[in-house]
Amino acid sequence: MSARARTFLAAALSVVGLFTLVSAASALTVQYTPGGPVTASGALSFSAGSLSGTCTGVSLNAALPTGPIPETAGAPLGNVTGGTVAGCNAAGVPVAVTLLLPWVLRFVFRLSPGNLLYDATPAAILIAAGALRCLYRGNLGVLIPAAGNALTLLPMPVPLWLDLNASGLCPANLILSGSLALSPVQRVSEI
Repeated sequence: MSARARTFLAAALSVVGLFTLVSAASALTVQYTPGGPVTASGALSFSAGSLSGTCTGVSLNAALPTGPIPETAGAPLGNVTGGTVAGCNAAGVPVAVTLLLPWVLRFVFRLSPGNLLYDATPAAILIAAGALRCLYRGNLGVLIPAAGNALTLLPMPVPLWLDLNASGLCPANLILSGSLALSPVQRVSEI
């Protein structure tokens, strides 16, 4: 290898090393205070094909870490360990919505300072209305804003996993959306 090629290679490796050092130094961690057990409660909207409605009595129990977690794709934030969904109807027709838990909350990316996007996996939701018994499974987009006062489910399609009655009537996707109040309110710190 010529001296010129070695010099070029050394310079290129130095630049790569510098970028690696800078990106490692700028990696952030996030901390939710007080962390620990939290409850998210409120109302959600749902839509599955022509079946659309609301659930007025939603309560989720989650566990958040009490220490810092890295803002790295896939890093676990905590778990949704329990919850209830009640008061669901679509155009006056009662609908049963059952959450099959636990769900793991994992970091996806940072939208802006303190506004962090997570996904809940594997989100499994059973919808029952009349003869329909549809099981949906996939990822739910979850936003916890910098104010730390809400857990927002973003309207992302969750695919049909199983038509329990083999009726062929289950819509291909389910969309849940809404904002649930967090208690206690979490202070979001990026370090």
